Amino acid sequence: MPVEATFRSRWLSSIFCNLCLFMTLETIEWRWRDTRHHTDTIHVGPDSEILVTRPTDLLRIAADFFFLVQAKGELKGIIQHAIGVVTADARHYVPRSEGRKMFSSSRPYLACIVSVLTWCVTAWTIVPLLFIWGPRFYANGFYFFSFLTQHAGLAEDSYDHRLNHPDIHEESGLRVPLFASPRC
Repeated sequence: MPVEATFRSRWLSSIFCNLCLFMTLETIEWRWRDTRHHTDTIHVGPDSEILVTRPTDLLRIAADFFFLVQAKGELKGIIQHAIGVVTADARHYVPRSEGRKMFSSSRPYLACIVSVLTWCVTAWTIVPLLFIWGPRFYANGFYFFSFLTQHAGLAEDSYDHRLNHPDIHEESGLRVPLFASPRC
C-alpha cells in the first residue's frame, strides 16, 4: 500500500480523494498534472503549476490569493473535458490510456456544479456555494501562502534538484495541517 493512502482500502481512498478534488474544483487530471509538477518542478512548459512566473505579475498573484485565476482555468478544463475535448496542458501530461477516465470523471463534476448552481438560483441563496466551494476561495490564502513560500524564487529550467526543491522550515504549528494532511 502506498504511503500516501488515507485509508487502508484503495476504493475508500479513491472516494475520499475524488470528494476532495471535487471540493477544490479539480479533477482526476490533477493527479497527472501534479506528478508532472513534481517531476519537472519549475520547468517552463512542462510544469503547468508554476505559480510565480518571470517577470512576476503581482496582480495575478494577488488575484490567486483568493483562487480567482486558477478557478477560471480549472472550470474551463472541467467543461472541456466533460464534452470530450483535451486541453492543451492535459495533452502534455495525461497519458492517452487515461483520457477516458479524465472525461468520465469530469462529467459528474460538471453535473454537480450545474446542479448546485441551479439549486442556488431556484432557492435564491448562495449558501450551497459557500459550503461546497466557498472555502476554496475565502480560505485559499492559507494554502496559497504555504505554496508560495515553497515555490517562489526557485531556479527555472534547472535539472539540479537542489536548485528547484528548497528546504522549507515552517513553524511547528503549520506542519500538522500542511504535511500530516491526507494525500490522494
